[in-house]
Amino acid sequence: TKHVIRFLKLIDKFRKKIPNDGFPELLSDYFLKIDEIHSIMELTQALKVKSITKIGNVELLRFDKVFRDTHKEKVLELIDIIYELDVLVSQAKANIKYKLIFPDFVDSDQTVFETEGLYHLFVNKPIDNDVYFGSEENFIFLTGPNMAGKTTFLKACGVAVFLAHLGMGVSAKSMKLSYFSQLFTSLNVSDNLPKGYSYFYSEVRRVKDVANVLRENKTVFIIFDELFKGTNVKDAFEGSLKIIKKLSKWKNSFFLLSSHLLELGNELKSEKSIRFMYFDSQVVKGKPVFNYKIKEGLSDERLGMLILENEGVFNLLEPEKKI
Repeated sequence: TKHVIRFLKLIDKFRKKIPNDGFPELLSDYFLKIDEIHSIMELTQALKVKSITKIGNVELLRFDKVFRDTHKEKVLELIDIIYELDVLVSQAKANIKYKLIFPDFVDSDQTVFETEGLYHLFVNKPIDNDVYFGSEENFIFLTGPNMAGKTTFLKACGVAVFLAHLGMGVSAKSMKLSYFSQLFTSLNVSDNLPKGYSYFYSEVRRVKDVANVLRENKTVFIIFDELFKGTNVKDAFEGSLKIIKKLSKWKNSFFLLSSHLLELGNELKSEKSIRFMYFDSQVVKGKPVFNYKIKEGLSDERLGMLILENEGVFNLLEPEKKI
């Protein structure tokens, strides 16, 4: 009971420092509700207590009944308001610290996702990129060599969409997007021993889950980091080609897919709804150098063998060779 009295007095002290106007509607509503609760006579009496440590037992029992019975719901409502204010303050501090911005949601028949200066929140010294989707181009096919930044970019998009729908700030200079009913990612698929699912079958199940969601006519933001890595190249190519063509027909949803199969891009060039983007690199003195900037087009760069050579993997596997 003493803690509740102390809590009410602290809230009253806080409220007296806050002016009555000049706030967004949400905050104004919170402050009005605090004033309304504090105006209840029995609670007002608690604010008049001069010394909480010296309060008598009879008075303490009277307040206890007020807090636990008579106005229990109002006290709980006040606690909920403080929780929500705490969230807003924490969010404001995070936005300032990490330089986040609030996105603009578009309520229209056309699905939209446009962002300028998007970067991954957890990368030191990140490189930002611009990206947009529209109903006419709802599929981005992303290529590029290993380590060029494809997966980080996919994750940056996913995190931004997720945070935006939580009502939080996003790591970008600006962002405009539609409301998506679901965010669907396939970035770290694994096998499932208890269910007897192989890696490839888990991938198939993931694509099937996407198909079922799309058939519910939901507006979905979908991210794939390489389709069908768990099977042979021929099946991966043919399966990916057929699925990508079918996915791109769902105009109310957006798809972001990375791939190392350049041949897929060549086969998909006639699809008007697919945009081709890539990350590239340069080899300087035998070492790959990346700028992590996204560009329009397809990449045919391959760095796998160079990275293996630079790491000395082949030499390590020579039994007779001293390293």
